[in-house]
Amino acid sequence: PPCWALRRDLSTTAALGSSRCVARADLYYRRAPLAASLEPTSATTAARFSLAASGMRRLAAAALAAAALLRPASSECSKHIRFGTFDEANPYAALAPSQWLDDDEVCWVYYRQLSGGRAVAHLDSGELDVAMLGSTPYATAVARGAALTAVAVLHNKGTAQALVVRCALHGPQDLRGTTIATPRYSTTHYILLAALDEAGLDHVETAELPSAGAAAAADRVTVVTISPTEIEAAWSAGRIDGGAVWGNTLVNLTSADWGGSPPSGCQPEPAHEMITAEMLALWGYETLNVLAVRNAFLSRNEALVERLAAGIVRANADYRLASERGRWAAGPGGEYNSLVSAFVALEAPGYDSNVTLARVADRVAKFEYPTAEQQLEEQSYLAAQIEKQADFMFSQKVLASIPNASGTDVYATYFNASFLEAALAAGAASGFDSDGPRASPLAPLQQESVLTPCAGWAVEVVNASHAPVLAPHWPPPHAGGGGGAYRTDESCVWAVAVEEPTQCVELRLPFLSSEPPHDVLEVFSSSGLLISSFTGRASPPNATVRACANSTTLAGAAAVGTALTADRDLDVSLPEAGAFLAMFLRWSTDGHDEMQLGNYTAVGFRASVSLEGDASDCPSCGPHGVADSAGGSCGCRCDAGYAGSSCELETCNGVVTRSEAEGAVRATAVGRYDAYSRCGWLLTGGGAPFVALNLSSIRLELGFDEVRVYEGGVIPASFSAASTTSDDFLFSTFGSSPAATLAVRTPAFVAFTSDGVWSGSGFELAWSAQQAACETDADCSGRGSCRDGECRCDVGAYGPTCSFEKCVGLSTIEGAVAGMLQAIDDSQDDYLSSVACRWELAMPTTIESLDPPLSVTGLRLNFSLFELEEPQVTNPDLGIRSSTTDAVRVLDGNGTILDTFSSTSNANRPTMGEAIALDGPPPFTLRFDTDINNPRPYRGFRAFFLAATKEETLCHAEHFPCTDVEKPECRLFAGEAHGYCTAKSSPPTSALLPASLAATFAVLLLIGGLCCVVQRRRRRRLKGIIKEAEREFARWEPLPEEHRGATALRAQLTESILRVRSSLSFRGTDVGDSRPGSGNASPAARGVRSLPKRQRPRVVSAVGLPEERYHCFLSHVWSSGQDQARALKGQLQRYVQNIQPFLDVDNLDDTARLEEHVGNSEVVIVLLTGSTPARSCPSSPPGGARSDYFGSANCLRELHAAVARSKPLLLVLETDPTHGGVPLEVHRSACPAELRAKVFSAPLVTWHRLRPFQMCSMRLLIAELLRAWKAPGAERPIFLPGDLCRSPPPQLATKRTWHLCYSRDNEGAAELVARLERASEQQLRATADAEQMRSSAALLLYLDGATFGGAGLPDRSKDGAASEGLVRLVRRALDDGIPMVLVHEQRSVPEAVSFDEIIRRTPAELVSAGIYRPIATPLLDEPHAAVAVRLVLNNLDLICRRIERHNSGVIGSLTALAESLTRIDMDGDGEIGNSPTRSSEHAPGSAPKPRLKWRRRTPPEKVASCV
Repeated sequence: PPCWALRRDLSTTAALGSSRCVARADLYYRRAPLAASLEPTSATTAARFSLAASGMRRLAAAALAAAALLRPASSECSKHIRFGTFDEANPYAALAPSQWLDDDEVCWVYYRQLSGGRAVAHLDSGELDVAMLGSTPYATAVARGAALTAVAVLHNKGTAQALVVRCALHGPQDLRGTTIATPRYSTTHYILLAALDEAGLDHVETAELPSAGAAAAADRVTVVTISPTEIEAAWSAGRIDGGAVWGNTLVNLTSADWGGSPPSGCQPEPAHEMITAEMLALWGYETLNVLAVRNAFLSRNEALVERLAAGIVRANADYRLASERGRWAAGPGGEYNSLVSAFVALEAPGYDSNVTLARVADRVAKFEYPTAEQQLEEQSYLAAQIEKQADFMFSQKVLASIPNASGTDVYATYFNASFLEAALAAGAASGFDSDGPRASPLAPLQQESVLTPCAGWAVEVVNASHAPVLAPHWPPPHAGGGGGAYRTDESCVWAVAVEEPTQCVELRLPFLSSEPPHDVLEVFSSSGLLISSFTGRASPPNATVRACANSTTLAGAAAVGTALTADRDLDVSLPEAGAFLAMFLRWSTDGHDEMQLGNYTAVGFRASVSLEGDASDCPSCGPHGVADSAGGSCGCRCDAGYAGSSCELETCNGVVTRSEAEGAVRATAVGRYDAYSRCGWLLTGGGAPFVALNLSSIRLELGFDEVRVYEGGVIPASFSAASTTSDDFLFSTFGSSPAATLAVRTPAFVAFTSDGVWSGSGFELAWSAQQAACETDADCSGRGSCRDGECRCDVGAYGPTCSFEKCVGLSTIEGAVAGMLQAIDDSQDDYLSSVACRWELAMPTTIESLDPPLSVTGLRLNFSLFELEEPQVTNPDLGIRSSTTDAVRVLDGNGTILDTFSSTSNANRPTMGEAIALDGPPPFTLRFDTDINNPRPYRGFRAFFLAATKEETLCHAEHFPCTDVEKPECRLFAGEAHGYCTAKSSPPTSALLPASLAATFAVLLLIGGLCCVVQRRRRRRLKGIIKEAEREFARWEPLPEEHRGATALRAQLTESILRVRSSLSFRGTDVGDSRPGSGNASPAARGVRSLPKRQRPRVVSAVGLPEERYHCFLSHVWSSGQDQARALKGQLQRYVQNIQPFLDVDNLDDTARLEEHVGNSEVVIVLLTGSTPARSCPSSPPGGARSDYFGSANCLRELHAAVARSKPLLLVLETDPTHGGVPLEVHRSACPAELRAKVFSAPLVTWHRLRPFQMCSMRLLIAELLRAWKAPGAERPIFLPGDLCRSPPPQLATKRTWHLCYSRDNEGAAELVARLERASEQQLRATADAEQMRSSAALLLYLDGATFGGAGLPDRSKDGAASEGLVRLVRRALDDGIPMVLVHEQRSVPEAVSFDEIIRRTPAELVSAGIYRPIATPLLDEPHAAVAVRLVLNNLDLICRRIERHNSGVIGSLTALAESLTRIDMDGDGEIGNSPTRSSEHAPGSAPKPRLKWRRRTPPEKVASCV
């Protein structure tokens, strides 16, 4: 017999009777590929078929195997086309086993797909080139923006797909309380949900099978989305009641007994069909299949696609013309039918040889096949059906979003009918001719490897003489260049160790090809942290992974090894004690084999591991990284967007640990992140307790790709084999969310994951270490208070800095017995989708303020608002009704769900204002889980909570009144809104206070009285001063109207006097030293003020326009201006009410209508961006800058249309070179001559990335828009929230003699100081005397190209002595710990240079000493220069506040005492003890004067300044 027939018994002598078979047997057990000179074998090709149980499957297998053995070795294919197919029986299946589409250069390889959802992901991510898709996965792909195109309709589903159920289920009304399975995103998924919707049945959808024996929800249908293979297994185990399926799974379910316990009166029997696709089509839910092609493949291979479409049309026509006759016969002579049978039977065992051909013929006939002419005539109908399916799946929470209102046109653009037209023109409608498909020879089939399965757990100790090659099941070659497939449902783990604790190993991965993301090679560190993961076949990784051992022995890493092999329950054996672990490798596959059919290619992976130096040896990091020895071992710190041990990967991969105090990363360096990304960044903050994270430029797919932030060392299980924590993330974001700023406890972990459909530009993450989450209330976004270094957010504010107005992630409420929870802020109208908000009520287990103390036994809730999504008709025209899973759940300390509230029914909806009692142990958790979308806005919920005790002792005056008639009164605790229930004769709350507390209170009263007596004299003297000031003020004459500023000053003076008098009268405060900047300044002197009415934020509103008209047209080029245009649109919609901007990605349905849309816009905003080729080094001169905008044909079309229609133009110039910023002259020179004068006479606004400067740009842009619209009041000033230039300057309160010290050797610093003084309203005190630096709060350093004059370099540009003097001053400031205020000159002046150049010219000793640790403030051209000045003042104010907080603490008090005793200024603040040694009004260098004595003749202006 041939060798392939003996494969299962190769170990026996009888089976190896010939030397040829012995040689072949040897091939199966080699771990490396054989030399190309060996004769290829086809034994592996046929092995899959030899496993057939009986009947036609065995005959078909034998035919395929024999044909493969006789098939001559073909020449190497120059191109392999990857074609995704299913196990459906249709005429097109005859093309695959016959290899009818192949020629000498192009080989079509067919991959068996498990479901349409997988096929779409593989197609869009580049794993497949062509695929047969059901209409539902095709519709979801179009709605998600996948890059694919349909070129033909294959068939309507007819009766080929059905919902099959067990016995005793006869109609949809019987499905309530059952569990039905279906593959997600499939047409059967759509059929099932449509049937439930038509029957009025509610359902809940899950991706996990219920545990064995678990009862399904009795009032609804449980829909489980799993693969066809899993559906068959669940059916056999009796864990599902039915399935919506197709193909072989449909055949297997209807021929196999159900494995569950049958209900009474029901005998075990196979499934029966309840609803078919044909039945749903009669109800208006028509389903079909299309032939889809990846756009990138289509653009480069139109001839191949035309050839494929012609083959599809021929097969369609040939079957319809012959029906079940001739070559399509179900019996002898049915050559085409036998090809279809062989193709379908690849993995479906158990066919009866007598009925297989007839059964397959019957399956082919279940479909309906429209002709090519019908497809061309009904393109609009096809688009409408695809749109309906997308809308329906959106309403059923399968899609996060759908295209805009012109959806039908969007779907129509995804169908290219030109290939059908070409096929008809070539005569394909006549069917096959004499060169049609042939059943012999048949295509080779890739099978599972015959090698022994991997051990599951293996240990490799690497040394100089042992460098293992890891290639499990490496296939022997065959005629097409491929080999056997790796095994399915397998998990192999290798522990790689070395003999010394400082040695490192390097994993090289020259080859990997697998089905993503289910078959994957993962690399873990010795601690279990995911270093890298590799999956897919679109592009070989050719990657390296370097890892070093540490003191952890293999015995110490046993827990990680056990976790990695937990799903296999393997025995983790350990080698000798002298080995040290370096890394783990895990290769895992799922239960599906794609079964390549045709001239297939190799699959699996090949890797080698070898020693790679010691931990102290730095690897080569290539052009995209630098060596970094932080953390004890030297590795590569890659540039933002790059990854890998040598920074060779252009997108993120695995977990990267960053230990520096500040830095930045990106998801990708090439514009689009990878499909199936799994990336993480572990940020330690350089040992600081917190890191400030800034997420910006976020562009992820809504609902599918996500960034999550964890704090305090929490790492999710998907990134660490050693993780035992739950997935309690602090924050998550997706879609095109606005930038987010968080303060996170270290170590912080940022996780990014994506699926296989649609990849965006990702995100940017910048971080910086800080000592606390907040320092002042201002750090809490004005929506909370800073307590103990953490923000306590107001109700409706969320996030570590209270910056979010909608709940996200985890919020912990410490020690609260009562309070209020709210999903969103009152200013918002819609909560977020795809979030899991959690409130942990960490209340005490015992209420100690009660006498006697009582234990908490439960929780009471009272909802004053409950507006969650409820099922409703979302599309009356299509008759679509939405479903929802949005719900609020309450859990106790044991994790038990106490209650669930939702809007799905009246029974689940709470009654407003009615208290709800829930019993359970604390701490309690409220979870607010939302589904993937909201069809319309919903406000969420507002709930009041109160701890419950055994006798309902606690109460709330408004929401939880006392119900006990014996204790009807709610006596509130001091300073609280809640209290306890008591009888009216009960003692007051103070009687419940312990005696010790009352005694302490009495002592404090006594001490307070003594303090009042001691301070009485000073208060009396100050009262006299105030009265004198009042009398002096009363003598002032009213000023004329033109002196409005002086009148305002007198009004402020009056307010200040009243505030001081109020403080003296009611609190007995000793004002003390109230000079400006003093720590004892009065509220007025500290800036207690409000903006004049004319300076408050003005609401800007645009006049309403009819549909299809826009207030402004955002003209931009995609390559470098897309993110700016998106950000600009968002900002305009935020600050201008009713505005309708036009943005092509949102509003453009056809590029032919560009001019029309320009004509329908009031103003055209031109976003000028360009590009600059990368320079080899920072010092190389810039060159080659070009204008991307004026190089775009579509942008020039928009400009010509705007000029022709006399539309007002507004220019917005990008300034950041890394985001498309090039000089304006580059754009001017690139602009066509006929447009130049018109374009560049338009108003120009520069665009900046930093928010303070961006707010200024937005104010200027909105003002120009109002002028262009000729809006009433357009000349009035605009004040936007957060605009620094429209708020009062900070007060710069400090006891230091000087705010700033600067050097006269620092050219430009004096001019800057003068401007700072004007901006601070003359509050700023600055000195150029270097001897006074220790009496200053900070040192100002103005940075430009001449700052250090190129110190140490031959191109010195200023006097050497002056430069050395500045260097000495800066070095002294760094040694003394004087804070630095850095200002970087970026105006259009000759001295302005890049920051890299400034660092290059700075002496190395200053750089290493940390001169650039503070962030420099950019000084930009007007009007943004005013913003820069305000940022400098704010920075200085923060430094002053820190100094004052330090001096006011225990250390400051001790220092003051020591200074009083020694008369030495120890802290350099210019004071001895608590008394200033120098007044701010003394001339620099003069002797200290005594404190100012208040006298009767003090001028009024002096009184005003002191008050």
